[in-house]
Amino acid sequence: MTALHTSDFFLKLDSCKGKIFDFDGTIADSMNVWYWVDMQFLARRNLTPPEDYGRKLSMLGFDRAAAFVIDCFSLDDSPEDIMDEWNELALDHYSSGVFFKPHAREYIEALRERDNKISVATTLSPPLLQAALENNKALDLFDALVCGCEVERDKREPDIYLLAAKRMGLVPQQCVVFEDILPGIQSAKRGGMLAVGVRDDSGHQEIEALKETADCFIDSFKDLLFRS
Repeated sequence: MTALHTSDFFLKLDSCKGKIFDFDGTIADSMNVWYWVDMQFLARRNLTPPEDYGRKLSMLGFDRAAAFVIDCFSLDDSPEDIMDEWNELALDHYSSGVFFKPHAREYIEALRERDNKISVATTLSPPLLQAALENNKALDLFDALVCGCEVERDKREPDIYLLAAKRMGLVPQQCVVFEDILPGIQSAKRGGMLAVGVRDDSGHQEIEALKETADCFIDSFKDLLFRS
C-alpha cells in the first residue's frame, strides 16, 4: 500500500462515512470478461482494435462506449444493437462467473458494521450489475447503485460519483471513491472526494500514475481490512 502521509489518510478515511466503489476491476474480478466480449464482438466483424482501445472503452458508460465503437469502426449498427449484443455476450458470465475480489466483501461488511453508507458507481449496464450482485448474494451490501447510463458524462467527470453521494444522503467531502482507472481517480478528486486506487491484474492500469494521483493505492482490500 502506498499513500502520502499515511496516518493522515487513515484519519480522513475513517471520517468519511460514504464509500463509493467501482465494480469491474475494483471489487469484482471481471475485466477478463470484457476482453473476451471485445474479442468476440470484433471477430464477428473481422475488425482489429486500435491501440488503447480497451482502456478508452473502460472509462465510458455503456451507451457512450457503443457510440465510440460505431465511430471508431464506421459501423452501421445502432448503439442499442451494440449494447444488446454486449449484454447477450456478457450476461452468462455476470450471472455465474464474476466474483468479488479477495477481501472486498469482508471490507465492505466491516464498513457497514461501522455505519458507513456504501454504493456502487459503475459503467456497467443495470442488467449486468444486477446479475453479478445477485450471483454474489450482495444486493443487500449497498445503499445505492449508480450506472453510467444515469448521468450525462463519463468517468472523466465526477457526475457518477456525485450522484452516488447524493443517493447516500451525503456531500462529496464525506465520501471516498475506490477505483481501478486513472480518469476515475482524477475526477473523484476534482469532485471533492478522497480517492483510493485499487490494483487490478488485467494489465490495463497506469500503475505509477495511479500511485501518484490517488490519496492511497492498495494491492488488495486486505491492505485496508486489517488496518481499519
